[in-house]
Amino acid sequence: MSARSSVESADRKVDKCTDLLAMHTSAFERTKKKLGEVRTKRTKATEALKEARASLVTIKKAKKDAAKKTQAPKHITASKAKNGSAAKKKAKSASKLVEETEDKPAVCSVCHAPHGVEMVTVLRCGCKFHYACITKWAKGGTKVCPTCLAPNSFKSLLGP
Repeated sequence: MSARSSVESADRKVDKCTDLLAMHTSAFERTKKKLGEVRTKRTKATEALKEARASLVTIKKAKKDAAKKTQAPKHITASKAKNGSAAKKKAKSASKLVEETEDKPAVCSVCHAPHGVEMVTVLRCGCKFHYACITKWAKGGTKVCPTCLAPNSFKSLLGP
């Protein structure tokens, strides 16, 4: 091979490498530009998210303030302040009621007979009845407990 043909071959290889370098450089520049655009979009989205969170905090605070304003103020009269709080009075009366009911035997609210050896059923609401009495009550079409009026307390008694 002659020196001239080897120089021409080397020139062609250099031209190919230059073309490849230019192609890769332009691809790199395009990718770099897209990356910059993506970063800008991400920054804008982050700022929008921060603003939305701040708005949410403001809305929650406004709701809480509005709820406080709509609540009726609690007034305590002089007699209530002397005699103690209303909650203490309610607790005392409830404990008296419990004491009174503990002395009396448990009674079925439907037939008013005491719970004896008969089968007793406890409803979801916690009220106790004779099984026969409460099933008769339930089959009558009533959908509330006869004692506390809790709705749908005895669906399990009637079956599907």
